[in-house]
Amino acid sequence: MSTGLRWDVADHATATAVLTCPELGRTPPEPTPPLTAHVLNCEGRPHRALRTAVRNALDRACPAVATHTAAAARRLLHGLAGEVDVAAEWVRPVALLVLASTLGLPGDELAYWHRAAVLSDCGLPAPVADDVTARLGRLLDERRASPRADVMSAIADVEDASREQRIATAFFTVHAGYVNMVNLLGRALLALAQHPAEYHWLRRHDLVASPAVEELLRFAEVPERASMRVATRDVRIGGRAVPAGTRIYVRRGRANRDERRYADPDRLDLRRAAPAGSLAFGAGRHSCPAGDLVRIVTGTALTV
Repeated sequence: MSTGLRWDVADHATATAVLTCPELGRTPPEPTPPLTAHVLNCEGRPHRALRTAVRNALDRACPAVATHTAAAARRLLHGLAGEVDVAAEWVRPVALLVLASTLGLPGDELAYWHRAAVLSDCGLPAPVADDVTARLGRLLDERRASPRADVMSAIADVEDASREQRIATAFFTVHAGYVNMVNLLGRALLALAQHPAEYHWLRRHDLVASPAVEELLRFAEVPERASMRVATRDVRIGGRAVPAGTRIYVRRGRANRDERRYADPDRLDLRRAAPAGSLAFGAGRHSCPAGDLVRIVTGTALTV
């Protein structure tokens, strides 16, 4: 369904209403690119089955992820001195190691999955998409035959989704998990560098046990990233008539700095008594199922 109608949303109240509206779907653009039939673009039984499997696997991983994150963060920090490229030498490797252990990616293929995830942000070339599909197909087949306590095994066991949907969801967990975690950790470090008083406060506190991680999630959201929804029928949102086929782009980063919801929103304040409802992980039935796990990784890595 494509009408050419578009609506960009940046205020928090309307953004929340859009993301939680049941009459809005996630129909991907046409023609459908490869590896886009994933959980975020599914509806009905496939969406529920895949989301439940991923969420349950991630929840089971939470107790161990703090230990894995702390070990990776400390090991990568050991020996670093002077001026370093923090993104290349710490942020990306931490995210990749934690993600690989949680998802169940082969340890000798981490450089490959880093490249594939980064390329995916601009659109995977056909040969790369074909290779990613083949690799993940083999990995899911292996996990189905010999399950492990990881996300790939959970996806492989989903009966109410097609093979294409399972493979696309497996890659979505790699791409979205890696890119978003790197962006969050990197932008959180940048924010702390730009707010030295908050950095010094953090050095005296355990971020894992503090609500301050919610403030970093709010503040560090990439400003121009958007969640897209499509009106499946005529609907009213926030008093506005939205015709069927309208594509709505929710600017979560801007909504998380809505001054009507957050006082002095462009200031990082780790002691902020922020209201609940940050849109860092979206909202509604298509919200990110990895929210709790990402909070643990963020708090643990930055505390280290």
